Amino acid sequence: MCHSFHYIKRLLETLFVHRFSHGTMPLRNIFKNCTYYWGFAAWMAYYINHPLYTPPTYGVQQVKLALAVFVICQLGNFSIHMALRDLRPAGSKTRKIPYPTKNPFTWLFLLVSCPNYTYEVGSWIGFAIL
Repeated sequence: MCHSFHYIKRLLETLFVHRFSHGTMPLRNIFKNCTYYWGFAAWMAYYINHPLYTPPTYGVQQVKLALAVFVICQLGNFSIHMALRDLRPAGSKTRKIPYPTKNPFTWLFLLVSCPNYTYEVGSWIGFAIL
């Protein structure tokens, strides 16, 4: 469910949040992206559905903690994308320096230059612990 949620969120962000400078993507990227995403999903499905699958070592506590990490990082990632979107007015190519807002998830701008990727890595660490 977390895997599906992550990619549904990405699709919705692509449609409603991100502002792109170029209207199209090269055709070769479609094949590259599909190969990567479908291949990774198949690889994960193999291990998750394998007959020798073993549940998490620390049981329900591990699942709850990892799920909390995943959800917090997904919210952080979304918050950063919204903050970045607000830096560029619709239809312009203006680039501004991002600063934290009142949203606590954006405070990571004070520590790293690309907090969206920090949250992304945190999400996948939570996912792996799940």
